[in-house]
Amino acid sequence: MSPIIIRPTGGGRRGFTLAEVLIASIIGTLVIVAAWSVYVMVWQWWAESSPRLDVERSARIALLRVVEGVPGSATGDTGKDTVNSIDYKRRNGIAWSTDNPEFESVTIDGQSKVRKIKFRLKLDDEKAQLQGNIRSYYLAKNGDQRVIYYRYYNYDTSSYATEEIANSPGVIYDVEFASFTDDGSPPASYPNIVTVKLSAAKEVYGTRVNQPFTVRVDYTDTVYLRNKLD
Repeated sequence: MSPIIIRPTGGGRRGFTLAEVLIASIIGTLVIVAAWSVYVMVWQWWAESSPRLDVERSARIALLRVVEGVPGSATGDTGKDTVNSIDYKRRNGIAWSTDNPEFESVTIDGQSKVRKIKFRLKLDDEKAQLQGNIRSYYLAKNGDQRVIYYRYYNYDTSSYATEEIANSPGVIYDVEFASFTDDGSPPASYPNIVTVKLSAAKEVYGTRVNQPFTVRVDYTDTVYLRNKLD
């Protein structure tokens, strides 16, 4: 009588060898390390880029407000006046001032720079006689913050008023004013063109360096003084 032989029908399955397990572990580890490296790189990039974007935005807005003003922010500065049949805007930006602005030095933290500009807007004969026609932008300290201020004459209250015009106080670092000077020989200065240089800065934490560092941007705009309506 022949013995009965039973053979397995599972296709000859067997477990992983030690070499296969090691190779799979190494590949899995490399994938995890690569994914983590990408995550850290993206996080570091955003941690450094986000403050710079904030600083650049604050500097652009502050510079625009100094140059063009903020319509309606200062009572009595909006609308228009007519002088010799010519309409003039009543705006609070230096771009809308008359010629020959004045520049003054302002000392902050022991350093003196031309940080203040004084100018006049063209108004009608009655208001032109008022000393309140003088406007000014200047940088000053408010506690530990550096803030750009706008000083104007409020015709409704017959008194001077001051307001902050730079957004994100604590980001604005400096502002300088000067008459535009060309590169001619000799250089020529133009009293009806003003150069405004504005700096913004912010301290950044939690990035790839061990110590916090400062992100700083500088914007410069050359402004042709104009008042006549197109």
